[in-house]
Amino acid sequence: MKKRFIALGMLLIFAIALAGCVGNGMVFSGSSSGMRKELKDGSWKITAKSINGTATRTVYMNALDVKGAMRVTNANSEGKVFLIISQGDVEKTVELSGEFSEDIDMSDFEPGSVKLRLKFEKAKDVKVTITWTIIVPHN
Repeated sequence: MKKRFIALGMLLIFAIALAGCVGNGMVFSGSSSGMRKELKDGSWKITAKSINGTATRTVYMNALDVKGAMRVTNANSEGKVFLIISQGDVEKTVELSGEFSEDIDMSDFEPGSVKLRLKFEKAKDVKVTITWTIIVPHN
């Protein structure tokens, strides 16, 4: 009986830890070489020598964030890179392939959780940066 409680306790701890990693981090499926990620509040960066697959992250955007724009930059030498932004029934797809540096209008989205998915199709020398937090200057 005691062993069963210990096993259940360990399973519960593992499940909580896994949920925390997935909820705050990134989920990747596919193959990559030299992939590095940087996850911060308000930004997400991925670099890789080669990458094929999808990387997904759910972020929280407040009312100021969705009234503004999401800053996205990318550079890759080969292949294709797409950003898919979704929330409920609203979805926006932007091709980032090659050299890309633009502000993406977020006014179609509501404050709350927004899913960001990067889709890589045989991409090489990738450097993607996504910033969604609006910085308000202090006077």
